[in-house]
Amino acid sequence: MDRLLLHACCGPCSTSCVERLRAMDIEPVLYFANDNLATREEYDKRLDAIRSFAQAAGVELHAKPYDHDAWRAAVRGLENEPEGGRRCEACFRHSLAAAAEAAAEGGFEGFSTTLSVSPHKNSRKLFEAGHAVEHPGCPFVEHDFKKRNGFLRSVQLAAEYNLYRQTFCGCEYSLAERNAANPEPSSRLGQAVVELVVAMLAILVIVGGLLQLVLLAHADTETMAEATAKASDAAASEGSFADTFSAIRDWEAGRDNLLLTPDDREVGGSLAHPRNDIASRTAPAGDWAALDDATHTDIRSFAERGSTAAFGFVHARAERDVEVLPLSGPLFGLHQATTGNDVWMVKVNDLY
Repeated sequence: MDRLLLHACCGPCSTSCVERLRAMDIEPVLYFANDNLATREEYDKRLDAIRSFAQAAGVELHAKPYDHDAWRAAVRGLENEPEGGRRCEACFRHSLAAAAEAAAEGGFEGFSTTLSVSPHKNSRKLFEAGHAVEHPGCPFVEHDFKKRNGFLRSVQLAAEYNLYRQTFCGCEYSLAERNAANPEPSSRLGQAVVELVVAMLAILVIVGGLLQLVLLAHADTETMAEATAKASDAAASEGSFADTFSAIRDWEAGRDNLLLTPDDREVGGSLAHPRNDIASRTAPAGDWAALDDATHTDIRSFAERGSTAAFGFVHARAERDVEVLPLSGPLFGLHQATTGNDVWMVKVNDLY
């Protein structure tokens, strides 16, 4: 086949297709027919690029007048189809129908298209569209130009010819899809600013929460020390006992089976029934019910002391208001923060 009309979508795609056909001893004539292009500005930019290539490569070029309204009519009802779907198939038929008519009128032996060089185009659907619009005596010729690294070669040649390379297929729908996947720098900047602000707020909330915890922990430590000091001062006073107390611990002999030695163990429970071998109360034996609420109780001192001792508890409490930080207040749901500690100190006579 000596005369082949090659429908051309753009300059870059045409480069490797022309090179491939010439290697097959076919001299193509380029036919630029792209009513699908979203704007006249984009149409002119691509037409200028293919003219530059045609002049540099010595290829004959013809261009169909731009008619975007006709293309919109051809794809009406398919506007919401995804890229590569039925709208693209209708687009193929519209462009290739124009090329088929030009090929038949120009006496060409057949026609083909550079669209098959794109890895984003389905060659089978392209070939079906081409055969659907071919004229008698001027068939559509199947050339799958993407094979044998055709697209990569077109990229290399486009760089050599210094051609404009578009970043979307051409129509307004593919442009919208491209923009959604790759927002403009200003949009990306705005998104980055929003993400930065959110991250900074998150950091401030975390830091504020940690600082609030530090303040609470510090105040808790101080109130414990303050309560202990108050209890010590009270225990040093003559006859100072707490009004009420609630004993919560007992003691158990350790491995040496002796009480009041360093290896004794604390046992959770109540002093309502303390061991008889620790102390004996002046009340009748076994009557310990009043111990939990006693303000003071006379008990028999440890056996070796052999005397009666005054036994009781000294109580002290310390509280501290903690500043609620602006960020930690909403974070923890705090309106005010108070921490406090109670200290109960045992006093036997003047020992505590």
